[in-house]
Amino acid sequence: MKIAFSGILPPWFGHCNRQLLLVMTSREAGSHRTIKKLLFAMKLTGILLLATCLQVSAIGTAQRVTLSLKDADLGKIFTEVIRQTGVSIVYNEDIIKQAKPVTIEVADESVEKVLELCLKNQPFRFISKGKYYSVEPTQGLNPGLQEHHFSDALPPPVTGIIRDAEGNPIAGVNIVVKGTQKGTTTDEEGRFSIEAKTGDVLLVSSVNYENKEIEINKEVEIVIALKIKQTDLAEVNIITSTGFQTLPKERTTGSFVQIDNKLLNRRVSTNILSRLEGITSGLLFDNKSENQLGISIRGRSTIFANTQPLVILDNFPFEGNLQDLNPNDIESITVLRDAAAASIWGAFSGNGVIVLTSKKGKTNQPLKLELNTNLTISDKPDLFYDPNFLPANEFIELEKYLFDQGFYNNDLANSSYPVVSPVVNTLNQLKNGTIDQAQADALLNKLKTYDIRSDYSKYLYQKAITQQYTLSLSGGGNKSSYYISGNYDKSRANIQMNSSERITLNSQYLFNPIKNLEVTVRYNYSLIKDKNNGINSVTSSGKYSNIYPYARLADDQGNYLPVPTLFGTSFIDNPGVTGLQDWSYIPLKDRMLNNFTSKSVSNRIYGAMKYHFTKTLNAEISYQYQENNVT
Repeated sequence: MKIAFSGILPPWFGHCNRQLLLVMTSREAGSHRTIKKLLFAMKLTGILLLATCLQVSAIGTAQRVTLSLKDADLGKIFTEVIRQTGVSIVYNEDIIKQAKPVTIEVADESVEKVLELCLKNQPFRFISKGKYYSVEPTQGLNPGLQEHHFSDALPPPVTGIIRDAEGNPIAGVNIVVKGTQKGTTTDEEGRFSIEAKTGDVLLVSSVNYENKEIEINKEVEIVIALKIKQTDLAEVNIITSTGFQTLPKERTTGSFVQIDNKLLNRRVSTNILSRLEGITSGLLFDNKSENQLGISIRGRSTIFANTQPLVILDNFPFEGNLQDLNPNDIESITVLRDAAAASIWGAFSGNGVIVLTSKKGKTNQPLKLELNTNLTISDKPDLFYDPNFLPANEFIELEKYLFDQGFYNNDLANSSYPVVSPVVNTLNQLKNGTIDQAQADALLNKLKTYDIRSDYSKYLYQKAITQQYTLSLSGGGNKSSYYISGNYDKSRANIQMNSSERITLNSQYLFNPIKNLEVTVRYNYSLIKDKNNGINSVTSSGKYSNIYPYARLADDQGNYLPVPTLFGTSFIDNPGVTGLQDWSYIPLKDRMLNNFTSKSVSNRIYGAMKYHFTKTLNAEISYQYQENNVT
């Protein structure tokens, strides 16, 4: 016998449903007892299903409150009820403050019951309005409370629903009453409820939709439709310059890095290379390198040949000194780091390519004036940091040991008068009996108090100061744009009497004489003056490649002192040998006679014509003349 059953069970009961039908469709021996068992199972299943549904319904709708408060104000009680249940209670704060304190103690009670107990013997009542409760003043208030104009109690809240253009509800939309702090958000069904009155303006905003302002009229329920916000993705595309053309990131091949103007200006420096250091990977700096640039891209690609990367400035190879460029005139830098990215430049790109793009004016832009100035001060180098430096007292003890071993005998007997230190001369005089032990000890103890590093720091080094001033003007009309800038830099190096000055001028004019034709004219000028009259150390000869650590450049009164370099004092102080000529080398005096000044002048003229046949096809003719003079 086969028993059929039809009915509708909840979706979550699908698994049980399949099992039940499986049992009922199985064939039995026709036993009447078996049929009774099946009917009993069906009744039991129905009872269990009904109990489960009732329990779920109870859990979903019941909102219970547990409170234990003494002499509490109504506002505090309402806040606690909202926290425990999540319901909304609308009331006027100013009016509620006038109510009497309430003592209440309930456990697992309904919201309605709690509100009823709180408002008992109070001039208020509550009204249930679906998803929220409204607390309003009642009639027949006492005179004290009537003075508070209960006619100003809050009106019913404004409710509504927000949908998109296709009628689908939008969740998470922000709604704020304009000019106030009142706000709310829509639920999953796009519905909202907010305290507002007729004439108020609601500000509706969402991340993916256009903002909207809605003025409230007499209608309480409003429907708002939002349009999807149109985003121009082209504005966030990364544009890469290869030196020949500009391409979006997705159309480029190989490895490259784009450095925009914001990243370039993160470090303050008058040198464009100094601003690149430490801001991109694959760009290695070697300050000790004889390479003119002192940089390499992803390591060296050759042993004996030129290791400099190719520098492109505004679509042309740059053959000058990068110090001629003002960093404030550079808009962006692109580093082409591998063969695929730099292949467009052929064999010249074997060491990588650095593409510099200058700033330009913009059409339909009013006059824009920018002033950029900065001052950088660097401290003297710490000469006492060197752990390999041998102090004067230890150096003198070493010289005494070597003298006793006969290390200086050949120098003292040499007719060419090589350089020997004051300590060796003193020990030799003591050995020859010219001075006694007390005199020798006094001279040696005095020399132990001197430190050449102190004189170096005082007379050879100074704080470095760098000043930079840049003024630029840019703008444009319907068919033209311009950019003009002037820059003055002045640098004082760490070494005294070393300095540098730079003046740069940059101008560019772009105009469209006819439709689709673009003409560009650019002129750059730079003047650099370098003075390198200072010295950073004093060297000697013979056994002293560096001057001994107790040497002095000036005495306590500031008078300049001689330092032996080529010949020892036995030669310099012997008039019969020197022919009455002064062979003394006085470093601080001689540097005043130095005149190591260099001057570099650079001129660069650029012109280009570009014609656009279509949006993707154009032809360009460009020419550049560059002249560098160094004297």
